[in-house]
Amino acid sequence: MGYSTSSNQLQSIDSFAQAKSYFESQPARRGNKWLAHQRPLRADKGGARLHHYRIEKQIDEKYYDIVLYSTVMARFYEPEADGAERRLYMGDQTQTSQQFMYCVLNKRVVNYVDDDNNTIMPVYHKSCRDIGEDKPFSLEVYVVNDKIDISRSRHTPHYVYRASKDDRQHKADILKHFDTFVLMAMMRLPEYENNVTIDYSKGRAFGGDPISHSDRSLMQRMLMAEPSQEEVDQFFQFGQAVFDVLASKRGVKQQNFTVTRRWYTNQQQSSTYAQLEKKITPEEFRKSFHNKIAEALQLGAKSTRVEIPQFVAVKDYPRTAIRVLEQG
Repeated sequence: MGYSTSSNQLQSIDSFAQAKSYFESQPARRGNKWLAHQRPLRADKGGARLHHYRIEKQIDEKYYDIVLYSTVMARFYEPEADGAERRLYMGDQTQTSQQFMYCVLNKRVVNYVDDDNNTIMPVYHKSCRDIGEDKPFSLEVYVVNDKIDISRSRHTPHYVYRASKDDRQHKADILKHFDTFVLMAMMRLPEYENNVTIDYSKGRAFGGDPISHSDRSLMQRMLMAEPSQEEVDQFFQFGQAVFDVLASKRGVKQQNFTVTRRWYTNQQQSSTYAQLEKKITPEEFRKSFHNKIAEALQLGAKSTRVEIPQFVAVKDYPRTAIRVLEQG
C-alpha cells in the first residue's frame, strides 16, 4: 500500500479532546508489537498492521503522543486549570513525515495563525531546547478557547544571513575593477540592439541565461591580469547575453508583444526590439551587467546572522533562505 494512501486513511487529531476520544473508541490490538497504551491511527481492521502509525496514551493520562515510526510528531497535554491546552509538534524534512503531518495533524512546515497579523507558525525540522521535554519538539503552542496564545508559545529559533558592511565593500571594490570594460560595453548598446535575440526562455519568470564555467573563468582571468583582446571580445559577447535577457523579460511583460517559444513550431513571428514600448536604458544595462559579473565571481557573500523574531507577521517573514538553529 502506498504511503499517501495510508496517510489519507489515518485519523486526524489536533487536540487533547480528539486524541482522548479516538483512543478510547479503539480496542486494544493483538500482536507482539502492540502494547496496552498504544492504538493504531487507522480505525479499521487493517490498522493492526500499521504499528508505525499510532497514538500512545501515557500512564498518568496527562498527554497523548502521535507517533510516526519512532518519532513523536505531536504531543497533546490535558488542558490546565485555566483551560489552556499545551500542544507540541516536531517537523521533519522527509516527504513521508510532511505528508503524515498534513494528513493527521493538519500542519505544514509553515502555518498561519488566524489573527490580525496572519502570524507565521513554523514547524521546523530542528528541535527547540527551551521546550524542555523528554522528546525533541520544534513548536510549543498554548491554545485557549480555540485561539493560540502567542505570548506563551515558542518555536525553534530561525534566522537569515545578511550582507555586512565589509561584504558590500568587498563586492563594490571587485566590481570597480570592471568599470572601464562595462563602460566600453555600454558604448556598444546600438550594436546589442541590432543583434538582440528575444526569447521566452530568457524572459519568463525565473528564466535567464545561466552563468557558464567559461564565463566564470573569463571573469577570474580579467580580475587577476590584464585581459587579451580575445578576452575583451568575449567580455563584450557576455554583454550581448546580458542585453538579450533584459530585452526578453521586458518583451514577456509587455502586452501585444510576441515572444518566441522554442518548443512551438506553428506560431507567428516574434516581435522585434523596435516594438518594445520601453527600451533598455544604459543605467539598466550597467546595473544588470554588474549583477551578472557578481554572480559569475560569486560575490553574494552574507556573513552577518540576523535572527527573525518568534511568530513573526507574514509581511515580515523573509523571502530569502531561512535557517534554523537546533538547540537540543
